Amino acid sequence: MKKIIGLLIAVSLSVGGFTQNILSKIPADAAVVIRYSGENLTKSVPVSKIDSYDFIKNKLYTLIGVDSLSSIQQTGINLEKDICQYVLMQDSSVSFITLMQLKNEQQFLQLMQKNNKTEIIVSKDKPHKFLTIADDKYLGWTDQLAVLVYTTYTKPSDYYYYPSYTDTTAAAIADSAYAADPGYPSVDSAIVEPPLYEPEPAPKKSKKETAKAKKGVKSKKGKKGAKKAKPVEVEPVEDQDWTEAPLPAEDTIIYDKPLSEYSYADSIENAKREQWYKEKDIYINAKQKAISDSLINAVFTAKPVPIENDIRYTKTIDPSAHVSAWLNYDNLMTQLWSSAYLKLYGLFGSSFYNKEKTNQGFTTGINLFFDKDKIRVEQKLFSPDEEMAKLGRDMYKSKQKTSLTNYINPGNIAYFSGSFNTEAVGRYYYKMMKQYLSDGYFFRDNSELVNIYIDLMEIIIDEKAIAELMPGNMVMVLHDMTSKTVSYTTYEYDKDFNQTEIKKTKKELSPNFTIAFETKRPDFLQKLVDLPVKYAEKEKFKYANKGGYYEFSFDPEKDPISSLFFIVKDDKVVITTSKEMIDLTLSNESRKLSPDIKKSVFKNNYSFKINTEKLLQQVDPELSTETMRKIKTYLEQNIGNVQMESKIKDGMIQSTGSMSIKGTHHNSFEFLFNIIDNINTILSSDKNATEETHY
Repeated sequence: MKKIIGLLIAVSLSVGGFTQNILSKIPADAAVVIRYSGENLTKSVPVSKIDSYDFIKNKLYTLIGVDSLSSIQQTGINLEKDICQYVLMQDSSVSFITLMQLKNEQQFLQLMQKNNKTEIIVSKDKPHKFLTIADDKYLGWTDQLAVLVYTTYTKPSDYYYYPSYTDTTAAAIADSAYAADPGYPSVDSAIVEPPLYEPEPAPKKSKKETAKAKKGVKSKKGKKGAKKAKPVEVEPVEDQDWTEAPLPAEDTIIYDKPLSEYSYADSIENAKREQWYKEKDIYINAKQKAISDSLINAVFTAKPVPIENDIRYTKTIDPSAHVSAWLNYDNLMTQLWSSAYLKLYGLFGSSFYNKEKTNQGFTTGINLFFDKDKIRVEQKLFSPDEEMAKLGRDMYKSKQKTSLTNYINPGNIAYFSGSFNTEAVGRYYYKMMKQYLSDGYFFRDNSELVNIYIDLMEIIIDEKAIAELMPGNMVMVLHDMTSKTVSYTTYEYDKDFNQTEIKKTKKELSPNFTIAFETKRPDFLQKLVDLPVKYAEKEKFKYANKGGYYEFSFDPEKDPISSLFFIVKDDKVVITTSKEMIDLTLSNESRKLSPDIKKSVFKNNYSFKINTEKLLQQVDPELSTETMRKIKTYLEQNIGNVQMESKIKDGMIQSTGSMSIKGTHHNSFEFLFNIIDNINTILSSDKNATEETHY
């Protein structure tokens, strides 16, 4: 496992590719595609700089088998070209494939031979070499391109259990299923019989012991002509505690067969079971090797419909991104359905797997950029089906209410502002359920029934009524966090297991937060928040009407939160731990937002921000070691705020997230390496200092 992890890490750092457009090697039916831009990444952090980091030399080099005195450039992998990784999901297998360009095949070959003892296979009828790294990991390469494949092959669940010899029906069914796949082991494939178990003879008794035993045994028939005994009246026995009643002697247990026959049958069963599992593993490994070999061969010889020509990919992936990831939800959902069918109907083969994909749902592209002053992530959601795309846009047809933004201020640790159309969200999910369920093989011929069932759900659930209750506008604010001392009870036990109750105290973070959302049914929600008042005294909890708002009181000594307040006023519901926010609501006071927060909240459907410096300051009391406090201080000096926004742009749902950086880093990609290296240095130095104090 270390070998493959090391190679994948080297791949990620090397970010190599193929002289030809590497995307042309990736089929359009891939479920996930990841691309690393070697050119952009190595411009941000040169290879020589990567080589200089201690954690690269001391950790990574050891994993991939490179001498710490040498260079990562001596792996033979081209570090300045694109790398691509993609996932293919087939009938019973999932494969993760990595493509990387080589600049020196001899160096790459030396790396492989150093880390693997298996034989390198050179085939005359194939253009590439082949190497087995593990039972589920395979490598193929030429002088220009290397293909690393990780494959898992999974048979239906029915193929994975070993039928007991006592369950003849299950064994017969399983064997009939195995017969359909001649390579798979049958129940009777293990014919090795263990030696017959013969129990050791019991020790012989002396003549005196035998005589005593005979005297104690009475004839079952009794003496001839003997009078019948009078029935004895038995008095009722009072209820007794039988928990300590002695168990019957072992020799009184009755067996329907000699013990030797049971032991012999169990021994045969265990041998057959062990052999069956061995054959199953051999079969699965052979399947995985065949699948991997086929995938590797396809990269070098086949000409698939490439992902680079798929509009769903080109619409969402930015070629200028340092790293990009693309997810095809249709392919992922199809695999989930096929897995479910195989588990349910595995005994009937793979005919229940629907390989025809009629869905035109959403795909998403995630683009990562390492800018000079921040790490930036952009996400795009696209569907070629205009009806589905419109449903997505309709979910964002909403704008935040001014009355809810009063609870946000610049001094907060974090806030989230969301504005969605709840009714449109319901319509979107009904459409999605119809589409994905109807595409499944079992439901495909009954799509009308599926549509009626989902229409019935739509009638019963009534998304319009839900939208009246919660239209979709809300804010969540974390004002601050303080450290509070709380008490708790623990127990100690003496040598006789007698417990002693011990009262202790500890410090916990006490968050001060507010959740507020819009409603068009304040009458209903007013009844809801008022209802617990009636049952508070009876159920012994503290919940009271405070005149315009409600307070739920916690145990001030045991709980980190003292009170939780509820208020329904006008068109909003507020749940908060802050009495200040309750007073703000009662007085209808309005607050002025800072320009940047105002723009972010009202120009986007969701806006999210974390003040990382304040967050790190608040968690400081919870850090129990000096090492963790050093790491906290370093992060505080180098990490800036985190912010995310989302809105409709260019007809698609688009989201942007960023984390600003501080310190003396040349750019945000170098910042990542510096963060890892410095934290690793802090951990190592403190570990060495601790070890020295022990001597």
